[in-house]
Amino acid sequence: MGNLLRIELLLLLTCLFANADPCWVHAPNSGAAPIDQLLVGSNACGPAAMMNSFRTGSEKWRHAFKVMGGTNDKERMAWIIREVGMRSSNHVYASPRWNKRGVGVEDLRDMANDVLRKAYLPTLKKEILFRAAGDSPEELLANTHKLMRKSLSAGFPPILSVRRYALRKEPKKNAQWTVIEGHFVTLTRMPCKLQRGDHGFAVTYVDPWRGRRCDGWIGIPERAFMEDTQGVSSCLEAVFPDAVIGKGRIRQGERTTVAVSAAIGKW
Repeated sequence: MGNLLRIELLLLLTCLFANADPCWVHAPNSGAAPIDQLLVGSNACGPAAMMNSFRTGSEKWRHAFKVMGGTNDKERMAWIIREVGMRSSNHVYASPRWNKRGVGVEDLRDMANDVLRKAYLPTLKKEILFRAAGDSPEELLANTHKLMRKSLSAGFPPILSVRRYALRKEPKKNAQWTVIEGHFVTLTRMPCKLQRGDHGFAVTYVDPWRGRRCDGWIGIPERAFMEDTQGVSSCLEAVFPDAVIGKGRIRQGERTTVAVSAAIGKW
């Protein structure tokens, strides 16, 4: 199936399921205005996604804004970067948590937890969403759905780390899956449960790139990628038609996809 046709079909199914099944879990404040990372810079998706999770969350989590410096989104994002983003990373040697390349998922979790501790709120956890040895793609899907639903049910819309990969061939080397660009988004809506035989689930998310609310789908890829020696995918695919995430850096003829690599949430 062509990629464009597949995306159109997935979005059509999303609309049909939304009308047929009333069981959806939503971010408590899902209608809040999205925060645009470009108020600070193209490398500020992590701090912006964190703020979008706080803002679209329950009143408890929105309390985190009270401990931030600044009076608007730009000033608060700059405060997060300056006050907790420039602290030394516990995961990258001799580097601040946030730098010109952005921030990794472990450091973003640490940044969020520093803000939450200052606000006397519970801390968050991160989960790497790659298939464990011995697990099936269906088990990874079920576990991912369970974690995302649990965080949303706790009033905290989870932060998803997504990465664009390309099957890239370099001179004198075999083609291999290469990370092109990473990004963070905030998941705000998903079905309460998976139905028997489901290979994925529809989502609504806030993309901090230009501050947009978008629809997509997370699930087992139709065509395996990042596969193991048995040809089984190592992670789930994010079909996010509106997301940019490194599209401009794909070479002509390269196969590319977006993977769900990790998440930060309350579970």
